[in-house]
This record gives sequence, C-alpha cells and structure tokens, in this order.
Amino acid sequence: MSSSTPTLYHFVLTLQRPIRMGGMGGGFELRTWSRTVSVPAGRGRHATYNDIRESITQEQPQWADADVLHWSLEPDSLAAPVAPWAPYVPPTQDPTGTPEARGRLPHQRG
Repeated sequence: MSSSTPTLYHFVLTLQRPIRMGGMGGGFELRTWSRTVSVPAGRGRHATYNDIRESITQEQPQWADADVLHWSLEPDSLAAPVAPWAPYVPPTQDPTGTPEARGRLPHQRG
C-alpha cells in the first residue's frame, strides 16, 4: 500500500443536545452516528474528528453545539493486530499461575 492511499476507518459518535418545550427546559436529545470514513494517509485523529463533526453539522446544523458523549475511531478491519509486548497464554493455562488454579481450564469454576 502506498503512503498516499487512504485507509478505511469505522467511527461511532454520540452527541447530546438540550431541547426546549414551550419555553421550559425539555430534557435532552441523543443521536449516534456509525459509519465508515476514508482517511488520507498522515491525517490525524483530531483532524478526522473535526472533519466528521463538520460533515454532520453541514447536514444537520442543530447538532453544531452538541456535547460529545462517545467518540471512537478504529480501522475498519476484523483482523486485530497482535501487540508485540503481549505474552502468549495457552488456553489451558490459568494466567494467574496460582497453585489452586493449576490443572483447571480458565472457564472452570470450583
């Protein structure tokens, strides 16, 4: 993949804004957006967040001043990268290594 090739990311953004009802406080409205976005190589997380917020508020200006309740941005891939520092724990070994746990599978009780 060349360094200029965009990468596909999945984002989830939940916003909250106050709503008014007849001159009185009326509570809050929540909305969640979940989609994929193509991010150019070298584009930062903050800039991507700003781009997403801008595209949402262009379509729906009432969300321009909304508060963020949740924001996530991750590569749109099901293959999880393996952390090089993560130790390998075989499925039959209890990661705590306590004497009372030896010989049991991690999902066993008692």
